[in-house]
Amino acid sequence: MSIEGDDSVYVKADNVILLQVVINLLDNAIKYSPCNGRITARVLRRDSLTACFEVEDCGPGIPPEHRDKVFDRFYRIDEGRSHEAGGAGLGLAIAKWGAEAHGGLLELNSTEAGCIFRLVLPIYASPSSTGRVEAPGDANAIDLSTQKIPI
Repeated sequence: MSIEGDDSVYVKADNVILLQVVINLLDNAIKYSPCNGRITARVLRRDSLTACFEVEDCGPGIPPEHRDKVFDRFYRIDEGRSHEAGGAGLGLAIAKWGAEAHGGLLELNSTEAGCIFRLVLPIYASPSSTGRVEAPGDANAIDLSTQKIPI
């Protein structure tokens, strides 16, 4: 696993919810990547108003006919494969909810060479600066690139 990022990117988020989104995305990448496969997590600015947390894996990818459904509660592409990996089909639904609860979204790019799940959130200016981009809700600003995530 490699981690890349822009350490100047901040978002305004609930720590517990954001942590669960990140864990769900990383957990899926680990479950569906082959042994010794490469997983990359990165934080970057998408534009002047939004930041991204991306998780890229080298798993089997998601067939086009399933891509719109993978964010639905309890949806599993392949019952046999999902049964072996565990889970109830809730991880991506929870991640999507967490993104939307913060005024963001969850995107998927998939090929036969793997997936990129992209959490897109409004940027919150550094806590020491005066200009701020507000996100919905009453939450704390956290630095996505240095947040400690227990896995």
